[in-house]
Amino acid sequence: MKRILIVLFLSVFVMGTSNAQFASFGLKGGLNFSSLPELQTGQSAGYIVSAMKESQSGFHVGVTSLFRFAGLYLQPELLFTQTERDMLITTTGPSPQSHPFTQIYRHLSLSVQAGISLGPVKIGGG
Repeated sequence: MKRILIVLFLSVFVMGTSNAQFASFGLKGGLNFSSLPELQTGQSAGYIVSAMKESQSGFHVGVTSLFRFAGLYLQPELLFTQTERDMLITTTGPSPQSHPFTQIYRHLSLSVQAGISLGPVKIGGG
């Protein structure tokens, strides 16, 4: 994970030095708040897994850019997201035991939006 963050930050600084009038680059980051039902349980051979809380928080960080040309724009973004959730695994049988654990979700997403610039208003999709 440290390698990903280092590469993202270095790429932003390298891109910033090659900034032209039609292109701009920047960082993007923030907090994620997810809400999943607390009563979400699953059962398999020998154990039951259940959520301990309903909402969790996480973060996202990445790089973004904006390219403008002839009234059109292209906006690619590369984001790393991490959220976690506290879970409880309970063994079934004559002497059940419970063990808490944290389930961590990490993903990298690349999104590209394209559209038309009408002054300060952008209309697009992607």
